[in-house]
Amino acid sequence: MFIVQFWAWEHLPWIAPKVDPDKEWSPGHPLRHEAYGCKWLGEKTCDNLGAHKLEEYRRRLDHLWESELKFDSYPECIEAHHVHKFPLHPGQWCTRVPLICHHIVEWHLPDRCLRKFGREQCLPLDVPESQKGYHGKDGRQGPTNWPEEYAKLIRLWNVRQDQDIVTGSHVGRMGYHDPYMETYRRQSVRYMTHEGAADGALVDGIEQIHDLARTANHSAAG
Repeated sequence: MFIVQFWAWEHLPWIAPKVDPDKEWSPGHPLRHEAYGCKWLGEKTCDNLGAHKLEEYRRRLDHLWESELKFDSYPECIEAHHVHKFPLHPGQWCTRVPLICHHIVEWHLPDRCLRKFGREQCLPLDVPESQKGYHGKDGRQGPTNWPEEYAKLIRLWNVRQDQDIVTGSHVGRMGYHDPYMETYRRQSVRYMTHEGAADGALVDGIEQIHDLARTANHSAAG
């Protein structure tokens, strides 16, 4: 729960509490290098969302502007803490590879959040079938030779430099008709309130009228 909370505070600054400057995470803090979440140490006040009712959170999220969401929220963390520990080529942060720790396997799927890495967002690929098969494995089935059991996945990890998701750098906002946005609108539950859904339908209608007008202008010009 704490990890989800920290994620929300980092990516949605308007939802984050104010930390007492006298007790805020600082370069001299003894826990500075222990965990990035230590920046939220100290007394916090939450007066930026009124009564903090659930309805208010839902309303704000339904009417969220792109400028109110931070996609790339950890650059200073990567630069200050992780690069010297994990000196990877920058492209390897965007590789689709299995992450293996003894019997635990989780796939790193950056193609689902490329804007977080400053990349242009593409249509995500399907979740690897192997991800579904390795969930639930533990030590109860008896002694297991994990390097042998996961040999195929280990081979994928060893050639991770070849698994980079190649896209351009992200510049500006994504277009309404970008393939990713079209898929997002078709597959996602986009709103949490009736008010948000009504406003969203209005925006969709304006975009459709704009498309019709543009098509008519092209036909007339032709």
